[in-house]
This record gives sequence, C-alpha cells and structure tokens, in this order.
Amino acid sequence: MLLLAAGCGTSSDGSSDDAATDDDAAATDDIEPSPTSTTTTAAPTTSTTTTSTTSSTTTTTTEPPDTEPPAAPTNVSCIPGAGSGELTVEWDAPAEIDGEIEVAGYWVYVASIGSGLERVERVVLSDAETIDTTSDRWSATVYPIPVSGSIDVAVTALDAADNESGWYPIDAYYLAGTPSCHTGPPTAPTVVGIYRAAGSGEIDVIVSPPAPDVVEYRISADIDGAGMAPLDVTIVGPSSISPPNTRVTATFTNWSVPVVYRVVAIDAHGHVSAPTDRSCPPIPGISDSC
Repeated sequence: MLLLAAGCGTSSDGSSDDAATDDDAAATDDIEPSPTSTTTTAAPTTSTTTTSTTSSTTTTTTEPPDTEPPAAPTNVSCIPGAGSGELTVEWDAPAEIDGEIEVAGYWVYVASIGSGLERVERVVLSDAETIDTTSDRWSATVYPIPVSGSIDVAVTALDAADNESGWYPIDAYYLAGTPSCHTGPPTAPTVVGIYRAAGSGEIDVIVSPPAPDVVEYRISADIDGAGMAPLDVTIVGPSSISPPNTRVTATFTNWSVPVVYRVVAIDAHGHVSAPTDRSCPPIPGISDSC
C-alpha cells in the first residue's frame, strides 16, 4: 500500500502542486473585474397639495332706520261734525313725492284755550269711515271732544315708520252738545240799533246775534268826517231793549252832528272780526235811535 505525506503531493506527471498554483494565478490575471453595480435610489418626490380656501363673505347692508318725519299738514280748519259731541277737521291733501304719498295717518289734538294739547283721535288712510281723501281737502271726524268753548286744535301727520310731523295748530270754537265748530275770527257783528243812552254821555250799540265765542266788542266813531277814533266801551251785556241781543255801551257826547259808528267783535283767541259800519244822523233826544 502506498502512503501519501500530508501537504505534499505530486501530479501524475511528477510535477509539484506549486506549478499548478502558479498557473491558477496566471489564469486569474486574465479575468477582468466585474463592473460595480450602482443602484441609484431616487429621492422620494414630496407632493404638497395646497388647498386654497376661498372665504365667502356675505355682506348684508342694513338700511338706517327711517327717522325723517313727513311734512306737517297745512291750512287746517275746523267745521261742524255730523252729530253732537264731534267735530270735523280739514286740511290740504299732502303733496306726492316721486308719485307716492308718504303719509300713512294723522293725529288730532284738542285742548281748552291755553291748556296743553291732548291727543284725541288717530286716523289712518285705510279707515274710510273716519277720513275722507277723495278731494284736495282731506277731512277727519273727531270724537269725543273733551272740552267746550274756545279751543285749540292741531293736526300732525304720520308716516309708515310712525314718525310724527310737526303740528299745524289752529284756534277754534266748539260748543259741546251741538254740531258746531269754526276756525278763525268771529263773524262781523250785526248792528240792530244805536241809541242815545239814558245815562249822561253814553251811547248803546245793540248787536245781534249774541255770539258765544265773542268776549269783547270795540266801537269807533267818525264824528262829522274827522276820521275814526276809538270810544271807551264800559258795558257789554244783555240788551233790555231788544233781547236776546247784546248791548255795548260806550262813552259818547257829541249828538248834534252826523256820525259813522264802527263795531268789531273779538274772540278769546284775540281774533278781530271784520268791521260793521253804521251811519247815523244827529240823535237829538234820550232814547232816540239810529
């Protein structure tokens, strides 16, 4: 049997292993190195999505409140109502603005002369029973009237926002329990007669009818063309000569010449009536008349 020593050998042709090793090295030198495989890792793309938020703002325009009052009524007057305890107030129809009437209603105020005005009636255009708008003079029925005699009346206008105009005050006379009311000065007095009074240096002027709204009479005299001059009125009261007329007594002494007498009436508001003139010849005796 053949024994081989470890680490030491020969080829079949008797050469040593070193020669084989050299041959392997030479063969290795003839092999080109493999190219280096480079793996490129792409950087991840960051996709940023920007959401544009549109802020939708609704702007609400708030109109300022209507605080502008309508125009005050004009040319207010008072006339008798249809029945007792009421009166009717008239005024000019309001003007149109851009084809429309800005008035929605009216307040009517009444007071005794010199007292504070008190609201009595509110009328609206939709109430045909209390307001008449069919002509260029509108009117309203007012009741109940809380006062009697010489009164103050005022009318104000209201718009749809309840703004109230200034008022148009008037002087009037209303007699409770009767369908009566009038505006302005009293009617001119009617002179029934002029008498030479029984007293020394006085004259009695009788006027008719007795007007309840009259509080004063004034008498002037044009003596023989010298011009009108006031006489001193001393008495105003019932006439005993011709009831129920009113006697106005004035101081007068010149009976021997022609005289033109002038009489006016004044109401509680101070309004003076139109004058009434009466021409008289000389009045010779006591109780003679003209």
